[in-house]
Amino acid sequence: MFLFSVSSFIDLLNSFICFLIYRRLWNAYRRAANDLVRNFYFFYLFFAIFFFFLGLPFFVPSMPGLIQLSFVVAHLFLYLAIAVFIYLFFKLVGWKSNAFSSAVLVAITGFLVFIFSFFEGGVARLWMLSPQAPNIISWSHGGSDWVRLLIGLGGAVLALGWTIFFIFFSTNYVQNPALAAKGKFLGLGVFMLGLAAVLAFVLSVFNFYNFWIVFLAELVTIFGLLVIYRAIALHK
Repeated sequence: MFLFSVSSFIDLLNSFICFLIYRRLWNAYRRAANDLVRNFYFFYLFFAIFFFFLGLPFFVPSMPGLIQLSFVVAHLFLYLAIAVFIYLFFKLVGWKSNAFSSAVLVAITGFLVFIFSFFEGGVARLWMLSPQAPNIISWSHGGSDWVRLLIGLGGAVLALGWTIFFIFFSTNYVQNPALAAKGKFLGLGVFMLGLAAVLAFVLSVFNFYNFWIVFLAELVTIFGLLVIYRAIALHK
């Protein structure tokens, strides 16, 4: 039976969108040689690779073991993207001396999670749209419940902290209205990524988790990335 993975198809589209943003930021960096832009294009490059590995199940929809492996590899690049974002965050708030070491710590954490998840094994979990449409499916990360819960809670807490900072700092300390708007958009985008972590990982440990929650997590993630890009758009 032919299986159409909706989540994987969306992930491939997300990868393409992130790659287009990366290319635009790369071209902007070549014109202006702005270090902040350079860091953001790495952020979107890692997210493009992350989504590409999440989208690989579209081509092998009946191999849950291989799909789980692609998810494990994907989340290594997710941690690299988070490391880049933390590096940017520390530079923006003036903690430059701690920026690199903090980013390296996050990257090492991601590598350890990758190693643990790799040796833990397991298979990805399949979700059908409905019994009447068994060939319309979505895949989600498998493995132990506590691992998924830890990943989701960690991402959500980090995102909430960044959201509060960006919105509070932009509202109370930034005098330029355009820069204040950028900070608020950045906070909103990060909040959406945290919400996606809750949808994709935290809720996955409960029995009510289903196809539509997986689908919603995909949409919230890409909208969050688009909002962040809106915040850093150079022409604004």
